[in-house]
Amino acid sequence: MIISVVPLSLIAYSVGGLRYVVYMLLMIAVVHMLEAYVLNPKFMSSRTELPVFYTFVVLLVSERFFGVWGLIVGVPVFNFILDIIGVKPVHRPRPNINLKKTITFHPDSENKD
Repeated sequence: MIISVVPLSLIAYSVGGLRYVVYMLLMIAVVHMLEAYVLNPKFMSSRTELPVFYTFVVLLVSERFFGVWGLIVGVPVFNFILDIIGVKPVHRPRPNINLKKTITFHPDSENKD
């Protein structure tokens, strides 16, 4: 993150001064929080079939105890532990959505085949 902040800050300062640097830092903080707390857990939960809440908690706890390595291996290790103790994922039935359009003709219409 620091590698990207330095050049962006220099460009923001040259374009709009200190005000733009503050705007740019706020925007980077918001994007980083969105990625770290919403998108990554959602992506990992979709790939591992874990609920988003579990994935989020596992990422927070593993990062707190093991740092970056915890973020990298926390969810796979948690999945492995669940497999060892025999916890099976609950598959919810997906709704059956029929997207085929049914064409019906009104008896009074002029289109008759």
